[in-house]
Amino acid sequence: MRVILKAEVFASQHIKHLDITALIKFGLDERHLIQVEPLDADEVRDWLNKQSDDVREECELAFDSGYRLDSDEYGQFSPFTIQVACVDKAQWYQEEPLLPLDIALKFLSQPFIIFVENRRNDSAFLRATATGWRKQKLEKFLNEDWLKFEAGGGMGEVLKYVEEISEPPEKYLRHFVLFDSDALEPDKPSKQSEDVVTACGKSVYFHRLKRRAIENYLPLSTLSAWMGINVHKKVNGILRRKLVDAFAKLSSEQRHHFNMKKGFKGDLKKTKADDEKETEQEHRLVSHFYQNVSTEIRIVLAQGFGTDIAELFKEEHFLIKEKWLYDDKSLILELEPMLKRLLSLV
Repeated sequence: MRVILKAEVFASQHIKHLDITALIKFGLDERHLIQVEPLDADEVRDWLNKQSDDVREECELAFDSGYRLDSDEYGQFSPFTIQVACVDKAQWYQEEPLLPLDIALKFLSQPFIIFVENRRNDSAFLRATATGWRKQKLEKFLNEDWLKFEAGGGMGEVLKYVEEISEPPEKYLRHFVLFDSDALEPDKPSKQSEDVVTACGKSVYFHRLKRRAIENYLPLSTLSAWMGINVHKKVNGILRRKLVDAFAKLSSEQRHHFNMKKGFKGDLKKTKADDEKETEQEHRLVSHFYQNVSTEIRIVLAQGFGTDIAELFKEEHFLIKEKWLYDDKSLILELEPMLKRLLSLV
């Protein structure tokens, strides 16, 4: 987050100088981007001159870091900005909230919350798919407890949580919601995920995955490596090798919306009528989006990769190489900007 510290604060008789140094320390720690406006103001120079050499040097480092990281890292996503000035009360409802120093300190000290459907799997997904400086910053924020994951128990709980944090601003501005689209086909998210988007509105920051679920972001290279660990191991009676080979024959869009955990049969249950035979229902299911998939491939992929396939995102179980992520161009095109935006809000 970018913090514009107005020069008038340095000359105020009603502000504790320790509060000013506490705010500046956020910049020294690279937790927030601290920028003084204007930096060359007499009030700022006079205040700095009253500090010890060590304190003055650290303050100048924090200011330099605030401008340097702002231009170097976030690119198209300008960090969310607050202004700190000599005002009597917080003015939240404007493009750049204007806050008194004490309220700003309280606000900036809160950990930023990423709310997900499943804390262990979804947090592992975000960490495993982060690349470059984004991964380094994400890990630093998590290790310092500046960024935390909280979770519900499915889309219904996500909706309730969004409704709970929709007011006041000091709450929803410290949250980001990440959730599945549950889309069985491209651009056709589930009604539940649409309800969450509606609830988020223009207040709550969120990202809805374009693909069906997190496991649909496992690159083919990753699945191939997983297969190679034990080529003779089976999932629901099907060799891993056969599963991965069959999955690779689907189009990229089909892979992005395939029921990874439960396969084609998992989706049959979503629409099967009591008086329909499974073979008739299967024909109806694959008649348009999967109509070019052979019966042989459908049989192999009938039960999917198992309910624990998302465990591959957990580094203690499997290490996903960054090269494998970059092999999947649409993954990078979606997730890198999402993570840049998220980090710019923290």
